[in-house]
Amino acid sequence: MKINLISHACIQVTNNNNLSLVTDPWVKSPVFFSSWFLCPEPLINESFFFTKTNYIYLTHWHFDHFDYKSMRNFNKNIKVFVPKFPCSIMVKELNNLGFFNICEMVNKKEYELDKNFSIISHQIEHHDDSVLIIKVDGKTIINLNDAKPLPSSWKWLIKNFYKPEFIFRSHSIAWSFPTKYTFHPEDYEAFEPEIYMREFIQTIEFLKPKYAVPFASYICHLHKENITDNKYLITPYDLDKYIKLNYKGESQFIIMNPGGKYSDNNGFSNINNYNLEDEIIKLKNKYSDYLEKIYLKEENEIFNVNVLEKYFKNFIKATGFLKYTIRKVKWIIETDKKKFLIDFEKSFIGEVQSFDKKAITAIIKVHKSVLKNSLEKFIFSNIDIAKRWNIEITKGNVQKHLYLTALISIYEGGLLPLSKNLFKKRFIIGYLHRLPELIDYIKVFLKFRKGITEVRNYISGVSKNN
Repeated sequence: MKINLISHACIQVTNNNNLSLVTDPWVKSPVFFSSWFLCPEPLINESFFFTKTNYIYLTHWHFDHFDYKSMRNFNKNIKVFVPKFPCSIMVKELNNLGFFNICEMVNKKEYELDKNFSIISHQIEHHDDSVLIIKVDGKTIINLNDAKPLPSSWKWLIKNFYKPEFIFRSHSIAWSFPTKYTFHPEDYEAFEPEIYMREFIQTIEFLKPKYAVPFASYICHLHKENITDNKYLITPYDLDKYIKLNYKGESQFIIMNPGGKYSDNNGFSNINNYNLEDEIIKLKNKYSDYLEKIYLKEENEIFNVNVLEKYFKNFIKATGFLKYTIRKVKWIIETDKKKFLIDFEKSFIGEVQSFDKKAITAIIKVHKSVLKNSLEKFIFSNIDIAKRWNIEITKGNVQKHLYLTALISIYEGGLLPLSKNLFKKRFIIGYLHRLPELIDYIKVFLKFRKGITEVRNYISGVSKNN
């Protein structure tokens, strides 16, 4: 068995018969509105990588895991495995890219790739992610990427895959909350970066792997709107220091970094250390011309309010009876020197000259190009991951705002409107397979009313006994 850490969340696992599986192949920067760049960049022979890979598994639909630019370089006959979510856009998007040899994996079912080489997809989260279990040449690898298993999922993983050879898991902030948010002083919650490192240790303590490897956080931000967010990123070396101070178990923490390799015969090799600040300087120089072109292109975009109206009227309609839960939410979106009010109760979307701040839930400032493209491409929720907005949440409205953004995420994932899906066989069977997780989410909803930190601790697995 061999493992190559290619980039970010991309690992290549090769069995003794020289068949290889690649996960989440994002190998070409950037993604998320020119916001995320691979850092360090992959050290691969692209021709060999794209032509000699036998299988691909995509954990979920976010672009740092399902990157269209990278996927276009693979042979279109390659077998692509994806989770069979109750609702999914992944097969359609793969078809649009020219891939038709696709297997949607049933939750928790084992699929054989070769003798002593099989994979299991465990599907989780309200907006759909997955954990990949790889069994290869008598060893088990658990790829958690940036998934957030709930207690029922942890119990299943511990029961069935306790003490695996490897776990791979992310370890750094990947969304806008709270770095791009401004809160009323009475609502402020200390959302410490340490929570990501605590989650990593918690995963080790739950599963007791031989080796625990950080990955799926090998990125930096180069766009002028979010380059300052690099100071919030957690490197593998930050995590290493934290683990040395806070973990006393037998599992070995191994930093592989892009280009790092492991084999049963030779152990770990080709591990190249890096300095985040130095890499950012190098990448800024490499992509400076590209970014200048992006800035010019973004400034030349023309924003039309009709795009905003169409998207949010369709969203409000899709919420159905759930509209009652967002009836008190009002957003102001500021873009291109204009202000737009979205009143979710009255289904009103339109330009305003002024507004009463006390009546508004959140004030969102976002570049016209990002807003336009996110609405047209049905990826408004990705602005959050891109960290290309600034949000001021008014007093007492943190939970309301984050609940609404969660609804938008599942809307874009195809779950809403519920009336379209509720009686479909796939939807019913899919969630019957995930019934323990649904019960977990009832608990999440109840905790959500108390505070964001308590929810995050529960989702992360820190509150294992709940």
